[in-house]
Amino acid sequence: MAPDGNHIPTIFVGPMVAPGQYSEIINHYNVLRTIEDMYGLPYAGASASATPISDAWQPTPTPPPTPPPTATPTPTPTATATPTPTPFPPSIVTQPADTTVRAGQRARFSVTATGTPPLHYQWTKNGVNITGATKASYTTPPTTPADNGALFAVTVSNRAGSVTSNNAVLTVR
Repeated sequence: MAPDGNHIPTIFVGPMVAPGQYSEIINHYNVLRTIEDMYGLPYAGASASATPISDAWQPTPTPPPTPPPTATPTPTPTATATPTPTPFPPSIVTQPADTTVRAGQRARFSVTATGTPPLHYQWTKNGVNITGATKASYTTPPTTPADNGALFAVTVSNRAGSVTSNNAVLTVR
């Protein structure tokens, strides 16, 4: 602490500040009074008798310096690689379930699979592809006693691979 009291370094910044250095001796009451005057606030305590700092302000703002114009370079187009997502092979979430029906009824088998679309399905009966059975579910024609014990499975494929389900057994009564 200096022998003559507290010293308050004060820096004013803004468009209304007059450029230069000021030797005016100020205290915190001067600073408070100046801020009160700036914002039109009522004077608080001892700031009412303090002198506002006035020679630091100018009536019109000083415009900021304008930088010299520079030529804006035209950007050169560059090729940007479009990332290709890594395809995920199919995975069976829900296997086809064994099904029991009466002769003459239809049986329905279904599978739930995930993987990068599109997913392709091919159902088989006893290991032989079923023509037109290319959806996530398959409904048989009306069953006969000869269908009892038939095994139904589905192969799910996409561009990343394929997976075959477990066999589901058809019981015809």
